[in-house]
Amino acid sequence: MSQSATDRPAPAPLTSSHWLMLLVLALVQFTNVLDFVIMMPLAPQFHDTWNLTAHQFGFLVGTYAYAACLSGLISSWFMDRLDRKTVLLSTYLLFAVANLFCALAPTFHLMLAARALAGISGGILGGIVMAIVGDLIPYARRGFATGIIMSSFAVASIVGIPFGLLLAEHYSWRYTFVVLAGVSLVLVGMAWWLLPSVRGHLVEKPRQAPWKTTWEIASDSNHLRAFILMAFLIMTTFTIVPYMPSYLVANVGIRREDVKWIYLAGGLGTLITMAPIGRASDRFGKLRVFQVLAFLAIFPLLAVTHLPRVPLYVVIIVTTCMMIFTAGRSVPAMAMATACTTNDRRGGFMSVMGAIQQFAMGLATTLAGIILGVKASAEAPVLKPDDFQPIEPIDGFPIVGWIAAVLSLATMYLATRLRSVEKHLPIEKELTPEEAMLTVEIT
Repeated sequence: MSQSATDRPAPAPLTSSHWLMLLVLALVQFTNVLDFVIMMPLAPQFHDTWNLTAHQFGFLVGTYAYAACLSGLISSWFMDRLDRKTVLLSTYLLFAVANLFCALAPTFHLMLAARALAGISGGILGGIVMAIVGDLIPYARRGFATGIIMSSFAVASIVGIPFGLLLAEHYSWRYTFVVLAGVSLVLVGMAWWLLPSVRGHLVEKPRQAPWKTTWEIASDSNHLRAFILMAFLIMTTFTIVPYMPSYLVANVGIRREDVKWIYLAGGLGTLITMAPIGRASDRFGKLRVFQVLAFLAIFPLLAVTHLPRVPLYVVIIVTTCMMIFTAGRSVPAMAMATACTTNDRRGGFMSVMGAIQQFAMGLATTLAGIILGVKASAEAPVLKPDDFQPIEPIDGFPIVGWIAAVLSLATMYLATRLRSVEKHLPIEKELTPEEAMLTVEIT
């Protein structure tokens, strides 16, 4: 029998230790995200260094994603048998070394190996960060905490990418990875000092083949529903976002040099709204807030894919709304997903989820590319900025928009199928008035 909302005591507010932990984890996630997204705008520099073809640059991007997917699956074998802090520190140290190797790589093939190493570490980091949040932050506060962590995506867009490009333009793309490696090494020390050991999930388990551990996690019906939900969320976004810049330039008439303002505005809007969305999901119910955002996301998704030739400010308004709603719905969705498993399985669960998200990202990009009849976006930036070859108009983008809209509608139903296993709380549990007041006070 589940405990009623009126009988349940209000959860304690986040302590200073919680805030320090969230800060460190958000910075770790920031560097992890930046390491992946910085590759796209650096493509012209890679092309100049090694005279790469579009196909070769696609290998640099794809190798990371495939390595991350594979490492996510393999890490589920051992993730829940070790102290989470130990896993984070060792993986993050490997991440820093991988970025240093990227900076020093003398040839394309060694760079390919360095990107694979970065993918191996990056594929584990995302899962372990969210596993620690799930273990140490109570469910009633987890929406807000998840919003803090996921704000790292927006910060990477509005701070990390411009700074990385500035280093590349004035010095070399190698300096971008040197700085990323240096910052990561500093954060390794901060994590060692500030993060507590996370061992509450460690229980005596029978020895079994590693693949059986992964199979038990992947075959759990509740886990499976969470995996499908998160895969659909990723596919909703990545059927559109990789091809959006080309569509806006070729079909809507936006100048190439103005594309950066679209991402700057979208990143800033996402950064401002992430934490409030997290607070709202804690106060009004994670399921309710998710469904509202998933429904609202449909309108800018369709608007972006049906845009005629309009002024830049209209494009910025529409794309910013799309980024806010699509990123915002991931906050309550991830908070609900972390409650779908027990502490002793959460690390493996998040690792498998990360692998599935990487696969969904590649699948969505490939399927949309087939519909649009264009190559994957990773190949698009290879042209130098001073190449004035016109981009061919993209046909079929409205079809992709309708597919994304249907997927977003499907997530509204899929979210209702999730079941919390944390102290038998319902996934759509809402705070009592007393708990709501506490949420307002601590934020």
